[in-house]
Amino acid sequence: MKRWPADLARLLDRQVPIFIHVAAAHDEMPPMSCRGYFARTDERSGQVWIGILKSQWARLQPYIQRKSKLAALLTCGLDNESYQVKGTFVERRSCSDEDNATLEDQIKITFRHYPNLVPLVSVHPSDCLCIGIEVQSIYQQTPGKDAGALIYERGV
Repeated sequence: MKRWPADLARLLDRQVPIFIHVAAAHDEMPPMSCRGYFARTDERSGQVWIGILKSQWARLQPYIQRKSKLAALLTCGLDNESYQVKGTFVERRSCSDEDNATLEDQIKITFRHYPNLVPLVSVHPSDCLCIGIEVQSIYQQTPGKDAGALIYERGV
């Protein structure tokens, strides 16, 4: 199971709205979650980069400081094809031009499929930053017989 799962890359390449939730938990704190607005993978480094609102970074920082694990659920808004990525925080950075283009693409795709939903998911690139997750494992979360199945584990 060492190879990066093609299914996740394929989902991110599909011309579909992708809804993302980032979650963190720590024994001393209640769980928290925030919405992600886009995701990009770097298979060579084994990282996933997710765009979140800068305002959500303030809520996430206390978990990062405590070395909490992160999880992100990426779900197709049309057919519920879903994957859960689990790992550790790598870094926070400004969004690149490629990140901004990915965000703009997601807004256009969402508008094409759900025009009335766009005001809820439309954000300006300057409102976002990127967080990196070093992926430890990826789980299939699409409803069905394989839901919950481990499809990738780092170093195995």
